[in-house]
Amino acid sequence: MPDSPKTILLVDDEDSIRNLAALVLEGDGYHVLKAQHSDEALILLDSYKATVHMLLTDVKMDPFLSGCELAKCIRLMRPDIAVLYISGYSSNAMVQQEVEEARASFLAKPFTPKDLLEKVRSAFVDTRHPA
Repeated sequence: MPDSPKTILLVDDEDSIRNLAALVLEGDGYHVLKAQHSDEALILLDSYKATVHMLLTDVKMDPFLSGCELAKCIRLMRPDIAVLYISGYSSNAMVQQEVEEARASFLAKPFTPKDLLEKVRSAFVDTRHPA
């Protein structure tokens, strides 16, 4: 469990994934801001003035910005944010290339609550944001 609450912006167009991930993260002490797609995430981030420590986003969210495009936009506003991508398209070469170019962590769907928490903690460490 985190020493102090860290805020995670969770963006996924699948309600079940978004709600389950939020439940798991909140149960471990994280503060979670939920958005269904990139447009909603950008509006939410703009109105949330406190620190957001991590962007946890699906890679593909048609017809909106992809998770990688969203991360680029958000890093312009908040350059120190950690990024963790999730996707059910982990074998897709384009997805793999986007994630590698973004130098971000990746978690393949489907994932277990344990996998999610471990990857979030690891992503914080990888970007010098202690979980």
